[in-house]
Amino acid sequence: MTTKKQLQRESEARKAKRLAHLGIWIGVTSLVIGVIALWAFWPGVTVSISDPVDPNNPFSASVTVTNNGHLPLTSVRPSFGLGKITYGDPNRSSTYESSEDYAAMGSEEWHPRDLGTDEKFEVALNEVWPDQLGPLLSAELAIMVEYRIPIIHWRRFKSFPYKAKRQTNGHFYWYSDANKGHVVRTPPPR
Repeated sequence: MTTKKQLQRESEARKAKRLAHLGIWIGVTSLVIGVIALWAFWPGVTVSISDPVDPNNPFSASVTVTNNGHLPLTSVRPSFGLGKITYGDPNRSSTYESSEDYAAMGSEEWHPRDLGTDEKFEVALNEVWPDQLGPLLSAELAIMVEYRIPIIHWRRFKSFPYKAKRQTNGHFYWYSDANKGHVVRTPPPR
């Protein structure tokens, strides 16, 4: 009889151990699913710059701001971040440079908007930097976007650095500056 009770206790111990392992697996699986769901629904924006309308003026390009997340965003406000812009003759050039890492400038045309999922809007670079002060030699800028996550009203900022590169046709086009990455900078002024 002792062996029957001992076998029963061993069986119950194995069953309890299996249930404990099952509980751990359920917990880990729930955590992984929760992280994936949070990541999938994490709000975000993307920015792209079109080819210039006037090939002789790279600032005639338009900026498209897109909500690429699964949640609507409120108060989406782009701003122009001045890095370094050089104009003129290579021997006598004029440089406009920010003392910060992209000083934010805005325009009345660049007012805040609400964006639903996959919605976008466009603004023109020349609404902020209207005058071309001679032939462009080089340019570094960033499009910075401020937005709020609804319900929790969490204010977020994202910076998208770009660099103007001269192509074989002699005209400048905007390219994402991969060396700078997508870095969050200080918030633009209100």
